[in-house]
Amino acid sequence: MFYEMFTEKFIKGNNVSKELDYMSKGFIPLSPSILKEFEIDIDMAWHITSRKNLETLKKLQGKRKQIPTFTTGSDGLSYGAQSSAEILVNLSGKSSFRGEYDFFSKLDRNGLRWLDPMGYSDLTAHNKFTVPMKAAIVKYLEDENFGDDLDRFAIPREIKGMSGKEKSRFIKFYLDTAKKMMNKKMMSIINTAINSGFKGDWNNDEVLLHNFKINYVMTIIDEGGNEMMNNVDVKKTIELCEDLKLVYDGEINRQDIKRLEY
Repeated sequence: MFYEMFTEKFIKGNNVSKELDYMSKGFIPLSPSILKEFEIDIDMAWHITSRKNLETLKKLQGKRKQIPTFTTGSDGLSYGAQSSAEILVNLSGKSSFRGEYDFFSKLDRNGLRWLDPMGYSDLTAHNKFTVPMKAAIVKYLEDENFGDDLDRFAIPREIKGMSGKEKSRFIKFYLDTAKKMMNKKMMSIINTAINSGFKGDWNNDEVLLHNFKINYVMTIIDEGGNEMMNNVDVKKTIELCEDLKLVYDGEINRQDIKRLEY
């Protein structure tokens, strides 16, 4: 999984897309409301980010906005983006979806995460979700008088041409349809697909966390690095935690992130 998925960069930036773009491709919405029956409590998880994003993370406490976290570290997380991985945050909260391995979740502008069923060598999730979803979309478009004899290739064009009210109705249709499809069997199919994906150094898990609480914050330091710079980083994190009234709990060597496990 790319490092950016474990930061707060999803608030804005190039990795954010419109929900309609994902719907036109038949992506799977991982909304807490859609997956409510699968919701579980997560006692402990970790999230890597930069100091400048900690305030934003605090504002998301107790909300239904999802953030990607992990409970098992990896080499990829330890060394994926040293310049931006400044702090490690320990959290607890609720999760409606988690994968044994990274599943490359994508974010829309509303904070909802999506899964691309085509991103794995096992295409069963694509065949069991995306294919019937696109067939349902075509039927919906025809029933709503967008055209006759449409096919899946017409979906992006017809969605792009919708009015504001038409888009709202379509979004409701898509999410309602997805909710009906997301049963235990489908969840099993999705996880099987995730486990078939390329892992490499990113063999950590991914846990989508919402309604979370920040337990404490640690500074990530480089073992054998510049001691003065490490001390400066620690001081900055401590001062930031004091300003935000968050608990500071010491330092962790970057290489030790791969050994985290709960």
